[in-house]
Amino acid sequence: MENTNDIEKLFKESFDDYKVVPDNNVWNSIQKKLWLNEFFKLNFLSFNFYYLVIIVAITILGIKYSNETNNYVSNKIIANNNNTKFIFNKSVYKNNKSKSIKILNEKTDKIDENIEKSKIVNISDSRKTELLKQQKAIHRFVIKNKNKDTSNYFSKLTNLKPIARYIVSKNTGCAPLTIDFNNKSKNAYAFEWDFGNGIKSKYENPICVYEEPGTYNISLKAIGVGGISIAYNEQIVVYEKPNSNFRIESKNNKKSDNCLNFINNSESAKYFEWSFGDANTSKEKTPTHCYNEKGVYDIKLNVWSQNYCFDSLIIYGFHVEGSKKEILFPNAFVPNPSGENMGIYSLKNKKNDVFYPVIKGVTEYELNVYTKSGVKIFTTKDINKGWNGFYNGKISPADVYVWKTKGKYYDGTKFNKSGNVTLLHK
Repeated sequence: MENTNDIEKLFKESFDDYKVVPDNNVWNSIQKKLWLNEFFKLNFLSFNFYYLVIIVAITILGIKYSNETNNYVSNKIIANNNNTKFIFNKSVYKNNKSKSIKILNEKTDKIDENIEKSKIVNISDSRKTELLKQQKAIHRFVIKNKNKDTSNYFSKLTNLKPIARYIVSKNTGCAPLTIDFNNKSKNAYAFEWDFGNGIKSKYENPICVYEEPGTYNISLKAIGVGGISIAYNEQIVVYEKPNSNFRIESKNNKKSDNCLNFINNSESAKYFEWSFGDANTSKEKTPTHCYNEKGVYDIKLNVWSQNYCFDSLIIYGFHVEGSKKEILFPNAFVPNPSGENMGIYSLKNKKNDVFYPVIKGVTEYELNVYTKSGVKIFTTKDINKGWNGFYNGKISPADVYVWKTKGKYYDGTKFNKSGNVTLLHK
């Protein structure tokens, strides 16, 4: 076997005198193949100009796409509705964490604080859930039509238009009349109530008290992402309350006469019921009643208006014999340290633990108690309630206090008296 090294040597020597020069087409073809092989090796350790060009191109395309997406969300998702812009936050469409809506004033381009607050104040969980469903529906609509002009999308989402509706606890009643308003609106997150009496509210389910008689027209404005709806369907009628009032006169103008005339001075009253304190009653407007026995009686007059509104007046301690008129106070008392009686007393109670007067023929009454330095520590207009000796939840110090009282007797005579009372401790 021949030596291969000798053959190789012989072969090389044979070609020493020859020179191969390929033409340009051959070299171009070889260089192109070498460049492609080198490029697809993706060797990032060696700089390649083409890599740089591709990276820059991808970056530019990415920024452009991102800007188009952001502009779409922040600028195109806008609907104008009665001088108000509804703009949905970009975060609504990027993730599900934020579901809020900003409401901007078209002129100032600032958040409308009144509407913003009304979304927060007294809004129920059911209303929040409803609002969330609306936003999800809008989100689905916008994504589906992202390549279209969505400036009029509110007209297409007819199911999101608010519907204002409410019911009331009652439509008529006597003053003062309290009405509960139950909001039944749909597709709304903010509300504006007008109760017809100068009072307005932005609560979802408000309560209104009508102090004066009259007829009041109610309106509810419901605000939603689809616009505004107003309901005017209810009317409140408040009836006037009557005023029970009367005086007592001796039938024959004799102080010792037990037959009395009851002069009815009531206003806005149609129906009457008298109680003379001796188990006898009457439904006459101005009755006359004779007592079989002399004594002290509580006389009561109940009145009703044409619409059955009610009022009542009681004259406590009317003395039939001689028709006495008086109000007398004790000069000392010993409070119960527990304060459990709350100032309510009974004429049969002889404990003397409440400061109250003995009265005859009194129809109006007011009692005030002061310290010696002039600080008012007790007041009442209830003839059945006296001072139990307490102030701010604590029993007052043993000391001398000043009382003042004023009012009217059954015949209209006024009284105004004052004096001292000593508070003692057990």
